Amino acid sequence: PYVFRLMLTARAQAQALAELAVRRRGLEKAVVLYPEIPYGTELKGAFLAEVEARGGTVVRAVGYEADRTNFAPMVKELVGRAQVERRADWREVSRAITREVQDPYRRAKALEKARKELSPVVEFDVIFVPDFARSVTLLAPALAAEDVVTACDPDELAKIQKVSPWVVKPVLLLGGNGWDDPAIVEKAGRYVECAV
Repeated sequence: PYVFRLMLTARAQAQALAELAVRRRGLEKAVVLYPEIPYGTELKGAFLAEVEARGGTVVRAVGYEADRTNFAPMVKELVGRAQVERRADWREVSRAITREVQDPYRRAKALEKARKELSPVVEFDVIFVPDFARSVTLLAPALAAEDVVTACDPDELAKIQKVSPWVVKPVLLLGGNGWDDPAIVEKAGRYVECAV
């Protein structure tokens, strides 16, 4: 005769997160990185609908295997560092190095250094990850390794900007109730400090 809800619905979570990101913080472009399981796909769909209902856009949704442990290739692809040959800025830099540096060894070193200094392409304000703590503790450091900044402290952002050769654009990291685990803070630490 009675029904007790023990957890939030996907729609309720998506509404709250979209309201926070789009309406309250004015962040309009989102990316969804989700596990291809019912929990992830349901939250992805709900979040996409709620963001668009508030005037925002989900610019990209990338699914992955639920047991994935290496997020580096996926993040490299997300920020345009996987296939740099397709980027116009890389082609320009590599042509200049090829013209200026004649020695093959030094040319290879110069190209390697230029590749490392290539800015990430961050054309989004929000990353929504409807997954569980185990995956988030692996994904958050992979984002940082590719220079996706999730910090929100102005002093820390100033320090990051000081050592970055490009303009740093902080990104808000969002998750659902699957993140409700102390392991996230214990294992991902500073990479999830400003996450919601």
